[in-house]
Amino acid sequence: MHKFCWTGNQEAWLNQSDTKEIGRVVLGRLGGMTQAGQTKNEDGFLLFSGRDWEFILLMDAHNSAASAELVASAFLAAEVFESSK
Repeated sequence: MHKFCWTGNQEAWLNQSDTKEIGRVVLGRLGGMTQAGQTKNEDGFLLFSGRDWEFILLMDAHNSAASAELVASAFLAAEVFESSK
């Protein structure tokens, strides 16, 4: 199983784009341009994928990435709990 979690406070990707291949999924990230006034990135992304399935959660938080981190941590904690059953 593939698992990947990212929020904009880890890496904002301002003024540059990023692509990352995760299993069969390609994630593209661009936090915005500082010339247009962008100073931070509050977005988030969570992926769980198996042999023949994917679960993707895209998050667009506002003011800070804290709410995206909270949602992602809840999903990650639930996944760990289910795995231990």
